[in-house]
Amino acid sequence: MYDEIEKNQIIGTKEIKEILDCSPSTARAVMTKLRDMKVVKAVNGKGKGKYVFIE
Repeated sequence: MYDEIEKNQIIGTKEIKEILDCSPSTARAVMTKLRDMKVVKAVNGKGKGKYVFIE
């Protein structure tokens, strides 16, 4: 998934769903796991549930 996303690109469950070709609930679970692992950080001002990968 990391290879599919451009550097500093804002991602949400919609993008994860498209990349992994999975259900919305699976995409939310993946996003939760990425947050818990501290791989992504929330982006302010772009709407709820938007993140970028931490460099």
